Amino acid sequence: MKNPYIHAFLAFVYILGMATFMQTVPETYFDSIVPVLAITTVLSLLVLSVALMGFLFFHTPAQLFLEKRYEEAVQFFLKTLVSFGVLVILLILGIIFLAPVDFTSAMLL
Repeated sequence: MKNPYIHAFLAFVYILGMATFMQTVPETYFDSIVPVLAITTVLSLLVLSVALMGFLFFHTPAQLFLEKRYEEAVQFFLKTLVSFGVLVILLILGIIFLAPVDFTSAMLL
């Protein structure tokens, strides 16, 4: 899997999946379990996320760098990073332009 666009897309999908999961888990679930288990779950999810993002963003560039293919390594990393940034910008624009906005409550501030 040496396509920076696929890596960026998979990172984006993973984050969307985690956000959806965290949004759908009822708060009562975390209130009903032992706090140590809730903290352990959140920290474990953080470690998993960091490992996966590290793999998706840095594994192939590091491999190319160790093979002394420096220019390819930098290009792959930058393509992945820029592609991910474009996806995030599209998400933000989608939220801004497609989400319903209640201006009356915003005026009260």
